[in-house]
Amino acid sequence: MSRIIKRFSFYSIFSLCILLSIISCTKKVDNAALSRYLSAKKEYENQNLNTALLEFTALNKDYSKFYQSRFMEGKTLYFLKKFDKAALVFADLLEDNPAFSQGKLWMARVLTASGAYDMAETTLLEQLALDPTDPRILFDLSKIKARQGNSAGSFEYLQKAKLFSEEFVHVYINLAKFYYQNDITDRALEELNTALQLLDKKHPLVFAINNLKKEIQFHE
Repeated sequence: MSRIIKRFSFYSIFSLCILLSIISCTKKVDNAALSRYLSAKKEYENQNLNTALLEFTALNKDYSKFYQSRFMEGKTLYFLKKFDKAALVFADLLEDNPAFSQGKLWMARVLTASGAYDMAETTLLEQLALDPTDPRILFDLSKIKARQGNSAGSFEYLQKAKLFSEEFVHVYINLAKFYYQNDITDRALEELNTALQLLDKKHPLVFAINNLKKEIQFHE
């Protein structure tokens, strides 16, 4: 599960942007709420999911308009395999924010885990029409096809996901360089490891990434 969480570390940047936007326009979300959110998110990132769930749930009772916290509650429930409860959280969130693409992506994952493949596929295809280069959507569609026994369809989506995933490698590398320049070496190494996971072992960038890893480790 830790690999899954790290796999999507890049997209936490977009979540943070959403969070800051919410804070700026919602008076009910104050500094105290933000501190509680960051505490809960740290528990989530450390895989203390039950503790994270308690903190997110309590926070959301006090700040019902803190949409990013509600989103994280849904994700935590998903990783705890409490799919029915996760579906309710995401459904409520999407009722308030119909255009929240991250919520739709994770609702589709809940539906997939629950065996509602047709509904999950419909949700993902709607998102794919808005962003046809998102490798997460393509990868999730691949998993649905695989579970339906459609190997050819699964492989086709995997090939597309691989193509667009490689485009994100440069983002992870630049994030790693940013962390390295600011002496946050552990996060820099995490980003580089994620980049390596997206590449074939024979890809030309692998050599450069490994060299950067060695440089960072030398200066730790």
